[in-house]
Amino acid sequence: FDRYLLSFWADYLALVSTQKENQSLRESVRQLNVRIIESQDVFLENERLRKLLALKQTLSVPSVAATVIGEDSAPWYRSIVIDRGSVDGLSEGMPVLATNGVVGRVVKVAASSSRVLLLTDHASSIAAMIQRSRARGVLKGKGGGACQLEFTVREDDVKVGDIVTT
Repeated sequence: FDRYLLSFWADYLALVSTQKENQSLRESVRQLNVRIIESQDVFLENERLRKLLALKQTLSVPSVAATVIGEDSAPWYRSIVIDRGSVDGLSEGMPVLATNGVVGRVVKVAASSSRVLLLTDHASSIAAMIQRSRARGVLKGKGGGACQLEFTVREDDVKVGDIVTT
């Protein structure tokens, strides 16, 4: 009986030890997952910054990098707020670009921030051209993240999938 009791006690202590080890390992896994997510964020930020640097080197006019610090949540008005303003040389009407093209234009400037009307806003429009055929028109915001090329001549060579440049 003593042997059985000692064996039972040893098994119990092993289970308690295993449970503590399991909790410790779970916490380690949680911390490692947090580190992985942070590393992915840093990697993606690095990729974005590399693309912005490449974009800046291709521009022939002075440019300023900015970060989005706010977004207008109204469904009828699509704009963002960036962390650059008049002290950085920004003024109303300036274009705002991202690595993949035009984002919008500056519509209001404060000392250290600016409001940008997004190209997809109903009130937004910009002169544009079909890259392939050189057909001209006006790229008009349609809301919901979409734009439409308007005011093209019926005879112009415009096809679905054409690249639109500004």
